[in-house]
Amino acid sequence: MDMYNSAPTIANVRLPASNPTSGGATITVEGANFGAFASVGITVGSTACARGGLFVGHTSVMCVVGAGVGNRLDVSVSVDGLSGTLVNAYFYDPPTVTSVSPGTGPTSGGFAVIIRGTNFGAPALSSSRTAEIGGFACASNSDSWTDSSVTCNVSANTGTSKPVFIKIQADGNANRDQSVTAASMFSYSVPTVASFAPANCPTAASQTLVINGTNFGSDASKVNVFVGSTKCTVVAVGSNHDMISCNIAAGSGA
Repeated sequence: MDMYNSAPTIANVRLPASNPTSGGATITVEGANFGAFASVGITVGSTACARGGLFVGHTSVMCVVGAGVGNRLDVSVSVDGLSGTLVNAYFYDPPTVTSVSPGTGPTSGGFAVIIRGTNFGAPALSSSRTAEIGGFACASNSDSWTDSSVTCNVSANTGTSKPVFIKIQADGNANRDQSVTAASMFSYSVPTVASFAPANCPTAASQTLVINGTNFGSDASKVNVFVGSTKCTVVAVGSNHDMISCNIAAGSGA
């Protein structure tokens, strides 16, 4: 009579309180038919979970999780060519954002900031990574992305107290993505007026006013100009964020 070993089955995976993307968390896999052999293999997602001499028994085995990203990852145990899997069993800790440096910058964008936090995941561990400030992309490359920081170039925009958004994609399955939105982390510089012309306008007719300065943005719909209490209707904003052209109605006063 031929004898066959039963395939391992996993009933539960016990996780510690902390499961950083840098790895190092010790988990306990519980089930049956693990064989009590040191040769048992364990994977979390696509990453090997190192045995390293930790306990192994017929119904439980411990291992140290390697670096990785994502949640709802499958855990698998293999013994002598037989394997068992528990789906959606492991969760790396989600990313957090703690600071942005510098915390302010010109509305024209194009400058670098460092976003610091935890559990960003090393580039080789994820299929893609996203960083945004105020809903606009903060462009980065793999060389500037680490487990605790990312250096990226800020897009042009305006406004204060902008949120920072980080998303880490483990693979093509959106259910395994992890993200964080940290509120009020960055502010664009306030506008400054350096000069305007003409300095005097006739009271009987409307006049076009040209204002020069900094941090005006480039979206005319977001710009409001007043001369005294009189609104100057914006007709154009310079692409370099340094000029506004507006039409002021007839009026009086100095």
